[in-house]
Amino acid sequence: MKSIQIRTADEILKGALEGWWVEFEPIAPKECALTVTDLDTVEALGTEGEITLSRHLPCTLKRPFSFDALEAAISGTPLSKGKRLVFSGNRAFLDGTPLALSDLEFRLLSLLEKSSEEHPLHPKELSLALFSRERTSNQINVYIRYLRKKTDLPGKERLIHTLRGRGFYLKNER
Repeated sequence: MKSIQIRTADEILKGALEGWWVEFEPIAPKECALTVTDLDTVEALGTEGEITLSRHLPCTLKRPFSFDALEAAISGTPLSKGKRLVFSGNRAFLDGTPLALSDLEFRLLSLLEKSSEEHPLHPKELSLALFSRERTSNQINVYIRYLRKKTDLPGKERLIHTLRGRGFYLKNER
């Protein structure tokens, strides 16, 4: 049975964790009974599998933390060090923040993840992969613009780049 117990006096943290759980629960391991304890406001239970958070005390995750770090702590998988964009199941996280993407935007971003400056993806390739037929390059440009609106963060380098006449690629390093 999947469940979460959030132990904190910090209402903002509690709300953020509850919102994350709504999204994470469908892809959580089947027997995920999770206890998250904020050591800055309450004492640890000391139970097996308890995830502890703190700004100053020894703990599982130092605050502030990203949700991909929390998911990595739950699943025991290492974080994708050095990557800004991380995929987890059918979700994408940019700098630890979940992206609200349509199915088509998610598939397009997944395709672009496999690109590089040396091997950009041409709009015709993207169109065939997304729609199983060639569409106008303007349609791909529109979806690239939608993704850029969601991924271009103030003070951060642009994630999706264009090479004129060649296509698009992701620059996914921190």
